[in-house]
Amino acid sequence: MASRMRQAIERHARRQEDAAGEAVTYIRGADRIDLTAVVGTTPFRQTLGGHSTLDWAEADFLIRASELKIGGDLIEPARTDRIEWDGDTYEILAPGGEPDARASDRYGIRWRIHGKKIEPAA
Repeated sequence: MASRMRQAIERHARRQEDAAGEAVTYIRGADRIDLTAVVGTTPFRQTLGGHSTLDWAEADFLIRASELKIGGDLIEPARTDRIEWDGDTYEILAPGGEPDARASDRYGIRWRIHGKKIEPAA
């Protein structure tokens, strides 16, 4: 049963990428990886004290874990990495102690990477 479920999730990921995938560049130091990502958002709410809250959402990037490679080695997203998309640059960062990246499914087929825009398009 698990293998059938995994196959279904992989098929869904491929179909979603075919229908809604966008070109992104994943950057770690001097290394750049051109990938296809499904881009969305995850809203966050953080209490700042008293009655103040901060609502925050930038971009989430769903990226196949098997394609996130540097020098042939699989890598995990790290806070110092960046993603370029649609002329903007995003730093891998989630607010309020949330994980910056996590597996998007129980099989780890895709990463859900939270990004904060740091350099808007000119």
